Amino acid sequence: MTHVSSDEPRRIESRIPGLTLHIPVFDGEEPLLTLARFTVETRFEDIQPEVIEFAKRLVIDVLGVTIGGSAQETIPELVDYVRECGGKEESLLPFYGGKYPAASVALALAPMSRALDMGDVHMGWPEQGFSVIGHTAEYTLPTLLAASGLKSCVTGKEFLTAFAIGTEVLVRIGAAANNTQSGAFMGLPGNFDHGGWFIFGAVAAVASLLGLSVEQTLNALGMARCMTQTHDMKSMSPASHMVRVHHGFVAKNAIDVCRLAMRGINGPHDVMLGYRGFLFAITRGLWPAKPELLTRDLGKVWFFTHTCIKPFSACKATHNAATAVLMLEDEHGFTGPEIASIHVGVSPNTLELCCRPVEAKWHPQSDQNAQFSLPYVISVVAFERRFMIDGFKAPMRAREDIRQLVANVTADVEPGVGVLDAHVTVRLRDGQQFSIYCDDCKGTPTMPLSDTEWRERLLALCQYAACPIDALTANRLLDTLFALEGCENIVCDIIAPLTP
Repeated sequence: MTHVSSDEPRRIESRIPGLTLHIPVFDGEEPLLTLARFTVETRFEDIQPEVIEFAKRLVIDVLGVTIGGSAQETIPELVDYVRECGGKEESLLPFYGGKYPAASVALALAPMSRALDMGDVHMGWPEQGFSVIGHTAEYTLPTLLAASGLKSCVTGKEFLTAFAIGTEVLVRIGAAANNTQSGAFMGLPGNFDHGGWFIFGAVAAVASLLGLSVEQTLNALGMARCMTQTHDMKSMSPASHMVRVHHGFVAKNAIDVCRLAMRGINGPHDVMLGYRGFLFAITRGLWPAKPELLTRDLGKVWFFTHTCIKPFSACKATHNAATAVLMLEDEHGFTGPEIASIHVGVSPNTLELCCRPVEAKWHPQSDQNAQFSLPYVISVVAFERRFMIDGFKAPMRAREDIRQLVANVTADVEPGVGVLDAHVTVRLRDGQQFSIYCDDCKGTPTMPLSDTEWRERLLALCQYAACPIDALTANRLLDTLFALEGCENIVCDIIAPLTP
């Protein structure tokens, strides 16, 4: 399947005077077919050892936040719904017990991965020419855990291969959408909508795990194109339960379309390029996509290995500002009670995502709005020097000292501040004032977690699980995860120990 050759996405004049639309095209095989071949043909032995090592740490990260998120808001209701619907006993439901249809387990399990807002985020890879993608493995890992019950046995190598493939496909399509550049081309703040590329990664992961053919994988990806939609900022600003429940829809649908494809149901194949393609649907033609990123050095360079891990249980757009507050406290020796006010210079994206609407972000009345509030998160960090699960709960939101500091936080767009960077100025009650620009924090590729920190992170999250997980079980689980390629049965060694 060949498309018009062009070094740049083709431009056409629209019917609106002065408006030029960008149509994503390039010469060569339909990229979805290339991604399908990659999904089906890649074996564990084809993946570089350093990529496998990173994949194992990412599994530990997302499994940890899934454990910690297993009892949060909306999860018990989703579990009740799965139990009420019942159905064929296929997959174990971690933390709650029982066997249910794999897709139903995915519906309940995937929101657990996002409930803490502490999982992975891909910030882009400037050397490869793309910026923020958004959340990644929070979609692929729970989908694979739920789908593992569909096979008599899933080994660690099979699981890691499917996980790496699915997460890579997700990142590739997100990179090609070039979404955070929208503001520059539209003369508006970047829309920062998390596009519907998440489901493509989840589908690729399941297709690899279940051994779909190239044709079946294409059909499953095509079906996913017909149901996907942007996970836009309306779920976050103000925040609603859809921030996390959306993950369940994606994971469930991914399993469903793969199983339908295995039964011969087909979907469109030519779905990425052209004015009817997915990339145009995301960009609306208002800014150029980067379709070349879909397949550039595929299987040789793994884009997902630049994924970031979150140190705080809050939106990534708050992390550099929170880190800046900690850096200033450490450097100058002051503490939260000494702070009179904080001002943060941010990008248009951060202002829209974590400072709008003002009432929801300066007076958060829910877990979700607290997690997506820049003034609230940095105020808690100023006093507590951390932002974990207790940080976004009602008792912390009610603390008078934190409420007073939140009221004295200001934020506005500062030209030149990076998309998730922060320029923070703290004024103390004695009149002293300190400023710092922060463009990095713990968990990024330049500041990775050590294996000890990985272990401490998961052990800390186990205390919030919906079922008891003692230290012995948690440490055995970690030992298995650090050597996951040697695991003989994912269900027995990973899922069952988390199931009452």
